[in-house]
Amino acid sequence: MPGHSPAPVTHPDTPAGRLTLVVAPTRWLAGFEARLLMDAVAAGKDAFLVSGDNRIDAYGLLAQARARGLETEMADGVRLARGFTVHQLVAILEDTLPRFAKESALGVVLCAGLLEMFLDEDVPAAESRVLFRRSVRKLRGWAATMPFPVVATVGAARGERADLFLKDAFEALGEAAPWAPPRSVSKREPAQSVLAVG
Repeated sequence: MPGHSPAPVTHPDTPAGRLTLVVAPTRWLAGFEARLLMDAVAAGKDAFLVSGDNRIDAYGLLAQARARGLETEMADGVRLARGFTVHQLVAILEDTLPRFAKESALGVVLCAGLLEMFLDEDVPAAESRVLFRRSVRKLRGWAATMPFPVVATVGAARGERADLFLKDAFEALGEAAPWAPPRSVSKREPAQSVLAVG
């Protein structure tokens, strides 16, 4: 239909106008993240991908898109932003992302591996924690004004610093239940996924 604009991409677990935080094993996240990106481009929308952990396999995504007949849409419709330091990542989240969203017809924003750079031990824990909390709060506030889902993913982060930062994120999202790290059946991957929508 001429002039018809496809509806924003939504999923039951990633509502539009909200920040959704997904904590899960990285193997599961890869499929989930690919689905979000492909669903956006399949609907004729762009996707903005912020890679915080440099885990995204662009060739693998293109191969999956090719199998669905979406290779050109994926190559042209996904904008990738990566920071090499926590400060660059914060600038992407707070400045570049909102500016780009004003200029594009986005179907989803995906912040993959959001926590990873904030765990860099070269950055003092107190500074990193302040930056992380501020970034989550700003992302949540910005997401509330957007007609598409904003999703942040966190892989199997380990340690007291990761647990403390995730607790902060869940509190910033207004989760009523206190944060408890997922129980694991092995030391490599958590046994369950955790979803918070705020």
